[in-house]
Amino acid sequence: MGDVIVLIVLVLIVGLVLRLMYTQRKNPKQCTGDCTTCGTSSCKIDWDAIRKDIREQK
Repeated sequence: MGDVIVLIVLVLIVGLVLRLMYTQRKNPKQCTGDCTTCGTSSCKIDWDAIRKDIREQK
């Protein structure tokens, strides 16, 4: 009987973890490097201009 309870608890935990991973993949809260799905303002940064500014400051 104890083994069945432990098995049920483990299945629930694994199910919740998989569900959380799936929802995070569908709706990322952080930058994933793919600017087509990100939709945040950080993807619209002009990195070439930033690199130029850094070189000028040196």
